[in-house]
Amino acid sequence: MRSCDPDGFLARNYDHLRFFAGCRLIGDYSLNIANPLSAEYFMSKGGLERVTASYDLNVSQLDALVQAAPAAWFEVTIHQHMPMFHMEHCLFCAFLSSGTDCRNCGRPCDTRAVRLRDRAGASIRSLPTPAVAIPCTMRGPRPVRNRSGG
Repeated sequence: MRSCDPDGFLARNYDHLRFFAGCRLIGDYSLNIANPLSAEYFMSKGGLERVTASYDLNVSQLDALVQAAPAAWFEVTIHQHMPMFHMEHCLFCAFLSSGTDCRNCGRPCDTRAVRLRDRAGASIRSLPTPAVAIPCTMRGPRPVRNRSGG
């Protein structure tokens, strides 16, 4: 990924902080930054330029967060499809293949659909990981796009 000479990377988990140490990093919402202590930790120890506030925060909690820590530290998602939940393991791989992860599952997510039914009987479509459509947490961080149009 470094050979592509990106402007930076979106750090989605703790391992990305070590792997991309020395590179420009922005913390993704999946780091679950929900209080000033976690924000300060990732900003100072993780070497991040900014962090994205957790999706779990309501507007008053978000306001309290940016009042308690420097507002310039934060990226805030204003509007986006909000996932109901994330799973560590891929449903497509677990139930539609004999593989063990995204490297050997045969990618049933390309051709099949998985739906979950909640306690009220509503059917909820399960989607593979957005943007890259690889239903695996092992795929690595996504490059940060150049805000100047590159």
